[in-house]
Amino acid sequence: MAQKWQANTQLWHGRMIIQIVVLCITLILTCVNAHSFDYKDFSISKKDIGESYIYTADLRITDKIVEEGDFIVDFEYSHIRHDGLIMQVYYSNAMGKAQWSQFPFPNGIYIMPSSLLLPIGEWIEHGMKSDGSWWVRIVMLVPKNE
Repeated sequence: MAQKWQANTQLWHGRMIIQIVVLCITLILTCVNAHSFDYKDFSISKKDIGESYIYTADLRITDKIVEEGDFIVDFEYSHIRHDGLIMQVYYSNAMGKAQWSQFPFPNGIYIMPSSLLLPIGEWIEHGMKSDGSWWVRIVMLVPKNE
């Protein structure tokens, strides 16, 4: 009787472990896919240039991005209140990432500690297309604060 109980307990523990693993994998995949975009639609890089960092974020304007509404870019910099940053915004609509022009309507971009808010809807109202041919590049020069 004790052996049968022990075998049932081991079987139950084995099933429980499998269920926990499946649940964890499901949660991870759900979190990763909830607000993720293909690398081909968004990328951000950080380069150390001595006393500062340069962040470069590229965003392809697609129907999927437009549906999300305003787009928030997270980056590692919480000292905006004291140190500031320098930001340039560019766009490309003909040559992919090969040719960039100064962004004509940067109003509505909000710089916050550790993030940027990009008003995609406003850009669409100003004539930007959401067919994937338009790119927006944000370049930020951020001082090191160590």
